[in-house]
Amino acid sequence: MIGSPPPLEIFEHLSYDERTGIFTRIKSSVQNSRYIGKQAGTLQATGYREIHFKGRKYREHRLAWLFVYGDWPDLLIDHKNGDPSDNRIVNLRVCEPFQNNANMRRKGGLPKGVTFNKKARKYQASVKCHGKCYYLGLHKTPYQAHAAYVEAAKKLFGNFARAA
Repeated sequence: MIGSPPPLEIFEHLSYDERTGIFTRIKSSVQNSRYIGKQAGTLQATGYREIHFKGRKYREHRLAWLFVYGDWPDLLIDHKNGDPSDNRIVNLRVCEPFQNNANMRRKGGLPKGVTFNKKARKYQASVKCHGKCYYLGLHKTPYQAHAAYVEAAKKLFGNFARAA
């Protein structure tokens, strides 16, 4: 299980709008009431939003799942569009770690799944799944190598494959 679920009284303190993905404070857990009616949570440097409740931190996407489906997810929650602050329920789905990794954006200058092989002076395509790296060949252009990656990623990851 990833993290423990919050106490049930969190439902008394927060409301969740499925359309916008925003949590709002409806009851204050401290003496003053200046936060009632305001958006709950804070944006972290990682891009995820967190809510502090009773001395613990909870990621908003996991709370959204709890508020809509009534259970705390045992697995990861993936943001379909890759934006970790977009907590609309239509953007969230339960996934395995390898699926979550498949949906990550590429970091760096070359397309996802592509590196430059200096020795061969060509672009190399590869994809990783379940800890195994699949070599997809050497290609003249980064676009050809990326096309090989996209084809393999669709076969391995289905809906979770991200081309960019």
